[in-house]
Formats: sequence, structure tokens, C-alpha cells
Amino acid sequence: MRIAQLTYSYMPLFGGADTYAHQLRRTFEDAGHEVVAYQRWALTDDPTVHRAPRWPNRAGPKAFWLIPYWLERRKRELSTYDVLIGHYPQYCRAARWHPRVVGLSHGVTWDDNPGSRAAGVKKRWAQWAFGAARAMWQMTPSFCAKWGWTSRPGRRGSARLHQEGG
Repeated sequence: MRIAQLTYSYMPLFGGADTYAHQLRRTFEDAGHEVVAYQRWALTDDPTVHRAPRWPNRAGPKAFWLIPYWLERRKRELSTYDVLIGHYPQYCRAARWHPRVVGLSHGVTWDDNPGSRAAGVKKRWAQWAFGAARAMWQMTPSFCAKWGWTSRPGRRGSARLHQEGG
């Protein structure tokens, strides 16, 4: 099977989400699958990493939100993969057209301004991603509840929810 991970960062490994993506890759490759990653621009010579363009420095933290738009322009390329794994809701949203999207929540929202317009957009994206993905994997038990996702696993039109350690 051909699997593409859609994420903000992966290589080089820096944090927990990057390490988790790497563990997924190793697990899938050990099972005989081909795995690639689509991520932000970064210095890496890993041939399985597809990097977004290098945006001007003024894009700064906005790159986290710009990458999904870059991914949407890769629809033809991404359609050749059997499964797309969207790390974070906005990366699931970028792959909404694919029949086999698995959402992965790392349990962080990066929301430093609760109640703001941006926080409302993030919440709607999370709700949409969780309801539209074929399956959803969450790292922390409170993440889905915090964002208001109340669909039960197995209901038509809702994601199946898997919880780390559960």
C-alpha cells in the first residue's frame, strides 16, 4: 500500500509529532508499505520527503496554515496514494476529496487566543475533520471533547475514533 503523511513538519526530527510520524513510517515500512511525507520546507536529504516551497520569512508561523493550500494543489499527485494520513485537522481538510483519509490529532491546538475568530475557525476545521475522516486517531482523551466533537464511532458519516493507549 502507498501511504502519504500530510503534516507541518517531519524531517529533520525536532519534536513529539515529528517523532510520531517517524514511528508510523517505520511501522508501515516494516509491514511492507511505501510511505512518504509532505511537509514544510526544511533542510533534509530524505528522498521520501516532499517539501512545500520556501516562503519568505515574513510568512513565519503562518506556514503552518499555508501548507494545506499547497497540498490542495497536489491533488493529482496525492491521488496516487492509497491512504492519506492528515496530522492535525487542517491537513485532513486539504485531503477532503480523497476516499481514505485518516486524521491524526496530536492533542495540541496551538490556540493562544480562545474565543477569537481564529479559534472559531480552528474549532470548525477540527469538527469537520473528525466527522469527515474515515478514521480519527487522538493522542489525548480531552482533545475531541474540547473541540466539541460528539459523534459516536460507527455512526454513518462520522469518523471512527481511536485513542492512544485505549
